[in-house]
Amino acid sequence: MSRRADSPGIRPFMNDLNPAGILLYHPLGLASGTCSKTALRLTSVTPPLGLASLAAYLEAQGFGADILDAYALPDAETADRMLREALLAKRPGWLGISCTTALFNDGVRVARLARETLPDLRIVFGGPHVSALKERILDRFPEIDALVVGEGEQTLADLMRQGLARAESIAGLTLRDSAGRAVFTGPRDVSSLDLDTLPFPAYDKLIGFPRAYSLPLFSYPRTPAVPCISSRGCPYACAYCDRSVFGRTYRYHSADYVYRHLVFLKERYGVRHVTFYDDQFTYDRPRIERLCDMLVSRPLRMTFNCAVRAEHI
Repeated sequence: MSRRADSPGIRPFMNDLNPAGILLYHPLGLASGTCSKTALRLTSVTPPLGLASLAAYLEAQGFGADILDAYALPDAETADRMLREALLAKRPGWLGISCTTALFNDGVRVARLARETLPDLRIVFGGPHVSALKERILDRFPEIDALVVGEGEQTLADLMRQGLARAESIAGLTLRDSAGRAVFTGPRDVSSLDLDTLPFPAYDKLIGFPRAYSLPLFSYPRTPAVPCISSRGCPYACAYCDRSVFGRTYRYHSADYVYRHLVFLKERYGVRHVTFYDDQFTYDRPRIERLCDMLVSRPLRMTFNCAVRAEHI
């Protein structure tokens, strides 16, 4: 039997939707006629590491997670067709759309298309745009059922476990209350999440990884080359930087974890170069010294580059 909602305005799942299944979607953000003319997309298509990390975490928690990266597909028609096919084949209870400001409008379009395909689908948005705007998003876009604000692993798992009808007790969400008003449940304390306990991102769920992706031109000496993130946040507070996802926290994987991650990328996917996309890769000098010592004593024949702040070179 389908489950009855505990509060008005929340639709119950249909019998054939899987409440423990989610499709994670990265929007294309471009009309088909412009796909072949956009220089940035022609020279760099980077994998959605956030979605790959979410998928790996959710599966470790017992959920089913798939990824559709529309940005890596040829055009909008292909992306829309594959979205419909994936929804009808898997019939997940949830659709998770992660987007920046530039991709948000296309994300809303995709949400409408998904709702037409599976009317009882739960649609959740995450990423920096919705984390910054919170209630204003739900006030304007009825297609969206909830927002994951900040880091998504624990919040999304709790939401899928408890369902929308009992979600007001979950920190890190923006959702509608029983009266239909958009409310933010408050920031989640992520200090209990030990980053070294997380599984490596689910790269196998990215179609064509790593060959389907490319880093910016001249940023790598050889291929396959992929991005990697070894920390979250930044200890500084630059005025131009959005802090809606990580706040003022700065946490990082240990050198041992990063080394094992590099080994995994090399042995599983033949990766030869890694670009660390951390906001501040070298902030903790002993960590980087230990990582470099490991790369010297146990060479992987891989190269890497990173971004650093001037006083931490």
